[in-house]
Amino acid sequence: MILVLIFAGLACGWAPRSFVGRYGTRRTNSEKDADEQPVVDVSEEVEAPREDFRTYLFGAPGELERDLRLLGTSRERVLTYWAAGAGIGLAGDLLGVTSGLLTSSPEGVKRAARRARIDAYYPIDGRKRYIDDEYGFEFLYPKTWLGDQAVYLSRASERSGAPEALVARQRRGVAAVAAFGPPRGTFEENVSVFRSSTEPGFSLRGTLGEPADAATRLLDAAIAPPSSGKVAALIDAFETPESTYVFEYTLQLPKSTKVLHNLAVVAQRGGTELLTMTVLCRASDWPDREPLFRDMARSFRLTR
Repeated sequence: MILVLIFAGLACGWAPRSFVGRYGTRRTNSEKDADEQPVVDVSEEVEAPREDFRTYLFGAPGELERDLRLLGTSRERVLTYWAAGAGIGLAGDLLGVTSGLLTSSPEGVKRAARRARIDAYYPIDGRKRYIDDEYGFEFLYPKTWLGDQAVYLSRASERSGAPEALVARQRRGVAAVAAFGPPRGTFEENVSVFRSSTEPGFSLRGTLGEPADAATRLLDAAIAPPSSGKVAALIDAFETPESTYVFEYTLQLPKSTKVLHNLAVVAQRGGTELLTMTVLCRASDWPDREPLFRDMARSFRLTR
């Protein structure tokens, strides 16, 4: 009879206390609390607030200034340092930035920069300007070419008043005052400027004659005299609107198959001195160098 009552109570959802305590499972307080917690529907996604680029980069309004104060600086000081760094970088042509900006500029800007002689400091189109205030001339040359240290030391010795340097200059009569060439290059490719004194009353056309006649006399008497073993061949000779003579010729060296292609520009200052710029390379390299070398020759001019 008792078993019948127990099964009937179980069927109705009831169990005797002694039975539950012995065979059933009691819920702890933590389990009861868990049952009382609200159920969160994880299927619903909460969208995070979106930040614009300015907020992402600089933070919320006032956040940048607060961070800068913690670092002991300010927005004005940072901008000042940035502007100073940019100015130093441009002035020093850091990584060739200034030269690149000038090279990529319109032609009008390039011409203005050249007239201002800015290319003496920042190369434009891969060319730099050499300015000689002592002897009064200038010309363009490739930015990668280096100056001849022997010429530099010789001029420095003359400025110091060394007697041996002055005597050597008087004996030579003709002396190099500037020279540039490729790094680790040879005499086979370079540009040089020579200065020579002339007799009073000297003039290119009046003393040497027409350009072709002057070039022939120069080649036969000075550059390739019969006793030198050199063989010179004149290609062209003409006079520019600036009253300078331009000679183009080849020169075969003695006891050698090497042939050099030369382009020379002769300018007269007053009636006392001549300045001659010569740019040369091996004849086999001339087709590649010709545009550059002709620009160099056209850039040569007297500045006083």
